[in-house]
Amino acid sequence: MNTDKKSKLIVLGYEAIDNDHEEFIKLIAQLEVSTNNEYPASFQQLFVHTVQHFEHENQLMDEYSFPATAEHKGEHMRVLSEFKEFKKRTYFAR
Repeated sequence: MNTDKKSKLIVLGYEAIDNDHEEFIKLIAQLEVSTNNEYPASFQQLFVHTVQHFEHENQLMDEYSFPATAEHKGEHMRVLSEFKEFKKRTYFAR
């Protein structure tokens, strides 16, 4: 994965969120090169980061009355649900 190219697509100009997005890209890159033994810990690290990021984003959207808050929070819930389902499937596949 070309992290430089990908990270340019997610720069919003808000440093805290941009830093979160950059960390997300790094964690994805780490996951891509993880061995089978490293994968569960790498995936968990990505999941925890994502949960924390979404919580932070949700707080900001509420604080600044972001017009599409409900839709964006819905996307967060969908993504976290997919994370959990993937984690469950990969855990039982071992």
